[in-house]
Amino acid sequence: SSSSSSSSSSSSAQQLPSEVTVVNLYSMAEEYLLDRLKAMCEVQLRKMLTPRNAPIILYHTDLLNAEALKDHCFGIIIENYGESKFQCDLYSFFANFSDALLLLMTASLASDSSP
Repeated sequence: SSSSSSSSSSSSAQQLPSEVTVVNLYSMAEEYLLDRLKAMCEVQLRKMLTPRNAPIILYHTDLLNAEALKDHCFGIIIENYGESKFQCDLYSFFANFSDALLLLMTASLASDSSP
């Protein structure tokens, strides 16, 4: 029985935090003015960022005013826009964006598709 408990604890020790966990931690760091923790969260989110989760992380970075990370998310989305690599339907997900973010996203996509 001790081997089963040690194997479960070793697997949980290797489990990485989800994007949502890191975003929530970033939000708390923002609220409590913990700049070092915010920076650590941004680094972790950059490492976790993929075309599949970029729209979701973009949505949260907009709410948190994490401008550098938001720009990075934009880059990933623009780069992969013509492909179906996203874990959500972009058009329905865009409906959740703030007006300002939606305008910025539309302008970015339009300028990227221009010859």
